[in-house]
Amino acid sequence: MVKKYGQNDDENRKDFLQKIKNQNGDCICPNLTELFKTKRKAEGLEGKCYLFKNNVDIENPSIEDKSFLQEYLKTVEKFESMVDQYNSQLFRGVENEILDLRVYRFKIDVKGTKITQKQAIYLFEEEASIITLDCRECGQQIDICKC
Repeated sequence: MVKKYGQNDDENRKDFLQKIKNQNGDCICPNLTELFKTKRKAEGLEGKCYLFKNNVDIENPSIEDKSFLQEYLKTVEKFESMVDQYNSQLFRGVENEILDLRVYRFKIDVKGTKITQKQAIYLFEEEASIITLDCRECGQQIDICKC
């Protein structure tokens, strides 16, 4: 089968993004201990939300599901709060120069280039760029903040 023009680029872009996502990880640097604790709590709550969602018909709940849905709502609220806390910690990490920002551009910059916050703000508008957050101390990629 012959692919239409541009379809290959979309697939390659997805592969490129996945390759960068696969570089995410934790490090043992003391400055990031709290960040990783928050991240693990958020991931645990996300898993719990997933279990709730898959075990009840949210669109057509029965009367018996009321307490289950109330617990689900509480868990979702905790999850959202933990995600906000995690994102705040990431932002403070950049502000306090504990985390570095790095940009990757599809087909241009496969190794990534360290950038400033001002550059990152500009690059958020650029569709072809991916911005990561890296530990300043050891260089481990922590997360992606824009893709």
